[in-house]
Amino acid sequence: MRDGDRLLLTRREDNGLWCLPGGGVEPGETWSEAAVREVREETGLVVSADDVLAAYSNPDVVVVYADGRRNAIFGVCFRAHVVQGSAGLSDEVTQVAWLTKAETERLPIVPAHRPLVRAAFELPAGTAYFD
Repeated sequence: MRDGDRLLLTRREDNGLWCLPGGGVEPGETWSEAAVREVREETGLVVSADDVLAAYSNPDVVVVYADGRRNAIFGVCFRAHVVQGSAGLSDEVTQVAWLTKAETERLPIVPAHRPLVRAAFELPAGTAYFD
């Protein structure tokens, strides 16, 4: 989510890295519904998904489950706007900040999110990053 020249990022509790709010899709949800829910759960903000910012994957990022299953990640990142609320913390988030592009370049960001953050600042609405 952008607000003028600032982008909302959260700092993860588990690894201390900054990232875009997000998470997995639950059964019965669309991708955009999942994005809206995840932002609310992680930040307390009620948002509306506007359009697709990016579709991405990273073959180097593999999730390994307790039962031994391994999955690669495929993500869809949405542009969104705040409908109501102010950003706060959750069990998963230790910091929330609206940051400029220059500020994000100095932060330790989840590697898979770095190109998404760049795209959020550089791509005009209606265009998407694809990888």
